[in-house]
Amino acid sequence: MTPVEGRNYLACGYCQTFHFPMELEDSADRITPLYERGDVACPVCCEQLVAGAFDKVRIVYCHRCRGVLIPNEVFAQVVCDRRHQYTGADASPVPIDRHQYERRLDCPLCQGQMEVHPYHGPGNAVIDSCAACHLLWLDQGKLAVIEGAPGQRKPVASSYQPSLRPIAAQASEDTTIDLLDLFFG
Repeated sequence: MTPVEGRNYLACGYCQTFHFPMELEDSADRITPLYERGDVACPVCCEQLVAGAFDKVRIVYCHRCRGVLIPNEVFAQVVCDRRHQYTGADASPVPIDRHQYERRLDCPLCQGQMEVHPYHGPGNAVIDSCAACHLLWLDQGKLAVIEGAPGQRKPVASSYQPSLRPIAAQASEDTTIDLLDLFFG
């Protein structure tokens, strides 16, 4: 097991597993497990995604690598809320590892290739997105990097209300696929 640079976990080069020294609720991203298994596979390690929550907002995540799949508009509001509520010291920016741009992930819903790009807000984070499904994939610790980044933290007015309703209901209204069935069978 070797430490993964810039992250709070260990990786095994032999069996490709991860070891997290903290419980999920105590991790940097603070995911609350909801203990519901879905039918969609993780784009990184192919394990089934499970239901969880960020601050009362339903998401799906991988219990193995702790990556998170989240709708774009939900992600934007979670970032605003968490940055506004953040009380810790500003994190020192760490340069982006250019090798992160070489990774290719397939969207768990449409199987199309996700775009790899820097998050264009505070924090040096590389994220993956699917424009067709309006979803983002965040590796473990990316939300914490964005949350603790230096910069303005004033709240943004929004009609958004956090909810534990299924992620499918939070997706685009014009989606013809029943995402609830895809995530939770």
